Amino acid sequence: SMLQRILENLVSNAIKFTSGRVIVAARRRANAVAIQVWDQGTGIAPDDQRAIFTPFYRSTTAERNQNGVGLGLAVVKRFADCLGYEILVRSQLGQGSVMTLVVPTTDVAGLDQGFDR
Repeated sequence: SMLQRILENLVSNAIKFTSGRVIVAARRRANAVAIQVWDQGTGIAPDDQRAIFTPFYRSTTAERNQNGVGLGLAVVKRFADCLGYEILVRSQLGQGSVMTLVVPTTDVAGLDQGFDR
């Protein structure tokens, strides 16, 4: 259920902060699967990229959107840490962002269960 919440939060944030498309993809990597959420939003400034996982932190980009209080990515980080997963951010201002969750292949079995909504 923590993995499901991580993915829901990443997709929800991408939808909330983009005016374009959101793409969710999974890519094999050595002994892991990288689940990526791509958006075409305004991007995240380099100085904000570490801070976005802090509870209640809202970047200057996020402040334009009145929805949310800055907990979604904090929950993502906390759950990812608890599960031993890596969360990566790649973003460029004006181009959008890619959030990557690296899940060990040992945890991928049964990943499709619970996503029937």
